Amino acid sequence: NIYRCFNWFAKDNQSGNAEVKSILNAISLAKTKYKIQHKSILAGFSAGGYMAQLLASLSPNSFLAMLSVAGGPPKCAQSIFEIRTCTSGKPTFSKEEWFKKGKKQGQLFPQKLAFVMLVHGLKDDVVNPNNFLWSGYYWAGFFNLPTKPNSVEKNSDFILRHYRSSNAKMQRILFHDLPHAFPIDENTSCGTLDKYKRNTRCIAKDFLTRVFYHKK
Repeated sequence: NIYRCFNWFAKDNQSGNAEVKSILNAISLAKTKYKIQHKSILAGFSAGGYMAQLLASLSPNSFLAMLSVAGGPPKCAQSIFEIRTCTSGKPTFSKEEWFKKGKKQGQLFPQKLAFVMLVHGLKDDVVNPNNFLWSGYYWAGFFNLPTKPNSVEKNSDFILRHYRSSNAKMQRILFHDLPHAFPIDENTSCGTLDKYKRNTRCIAKDFLTRVFYHKK
């Protein structure tokens, strides 16, 4: 759109058409033309985070994993007029309703991606952290995961919650001092700081590595 953001809220996207269809077609074309992995990791920040969750919910067998940073659950808003209600964290549905929505969508796909990571900053004043909470319930329902974490890690920078079942995993990482920005580790040359990149001394790749190499 005019803000160079995905229209994650548009009904044609949420039904698998428009931008969603274009992205999935591009992935399909790339797989036929180039020797790339059949599945890869889908990541997005802010509007891209909403879009990543939407794509993963509509085509979960196309991706190995999904990472959403400062995003929110599919169908949190269903028109341009509902965006602010969603991003401001005003309750659209209860926790139980988000779980049921995720479960209903997940039942459509016997084969799913194996892992979801949700990242948010407690000081995000653009996308309220309630979206982080709602996303957790949605994906717990999608994968039939417990709504209470199997284990929790805490330190001065973040709280990391692990959710597991026999065939799926979810991690929810809440950074205490992160605003509306992508977490990077400036000391490892993974990016330079700007308005939307903040030094958190750890990055999502660190957590993804732990998951896929079974270090946690």
